[in-house]
Amino acid sequence: MAAPCDPSCGDAAAVAADVLGAPAAAVARFTTGLRHFVYDVRLIDGRRAVIRLSRRNDAEAARGALYWSALLRPKGVPLPAVLHGDLSLTRWAFPVMVLERLPGDDLGDVHPRLDRRELRTLAERLAAIQAIVAGLPRGRGYGYAASYAGDFPHAAWGEAVAALVERGRARIRAAGVVDESIVDPVTAATERIAS
Repeated sequence: MAAPCDPSCGDAAAVAADVLGAPAAAVARFTTGLRHFVYDVRLIDGRRAVIRLSRRNDAEAARGALYWSALLRPKGVPLPAVLHGDLSLTRWAFPVMVLERLPGDDLGDVHPRLDRRELRTLAERLAAIQAIVAGLPRGRGYGYAASYAGDFPHAAWGEAVAALVERGRARIRAAGVVDESIVDPVTAATERIAS
């Protein structure tokens, strides 16, 4: 549930009108994603854009998104162009990114409908992206960092994997659909291969 100070569809429409110079005809929040407020915006002149708004306390993650986009997009990672970024918290009360609207539907929405051939093509494209990323210089740690100079959350790869497993455990616990002990074999395996 959104807090009263969380960005809204109205905020996305206001950003679109201000940055792109035309009123929004339609604004819809993407159904996937947890941390940011990402909107599909169609302007009255027919142009489309994605407006990504973040909570004030997620400004560093937004800064990281701009940093990594500027680094990875020229190397061939298929990221949308950043049309505008404002993390100053002066013009708007939250970090703002305006992105090009790539054609198609969100992968989170279409993934369940992909056939084996399409899944293979997707896997091949993801492997190609991973190869580009693997060619980057090594960081000083593991996990998400806002830049090479930023703080990496884990000193060892095993710590990063363990943190992901525990995040999954917490989500399973919160959903309450199955017993979280289903994760125990994975936890044991990550402990065995932690080094």
